[in-house]
Amino acid sequence: MTRYLRTSPEFAAKKLLAAGEARIYEVARVFRDRERSALHLPEFTMLEWYRTGSPYQTVMADSCAVTPAAAEAAGTRAFSFRGKET
Repeated sequence: MTRYLRTSPEFAAKKLLAAGEARIYEVARVFRDRERSALHLPEFTMLEWYRTGSPYQTVMADSCAVTPAAAEAAGTRAFSFRGKET
């Protein structure tokens, strides 16, 4: 099957960082053809973000803030993985 999705928004994001942007994010549909299992589908939505000049603790705090916000935007009220739900 022919597909025309990119594998990651990383290249475009890093070009923006090189141009001087300090904080960027992108939510994108991406494709990985060889990764298929119960946990991996060939097409999925990826959130990629970068923040320059900040310690890793700040990026970790970003993760803790963006995950529930993204879940809420997607209409997800609970997260479950391998029998555990939050």
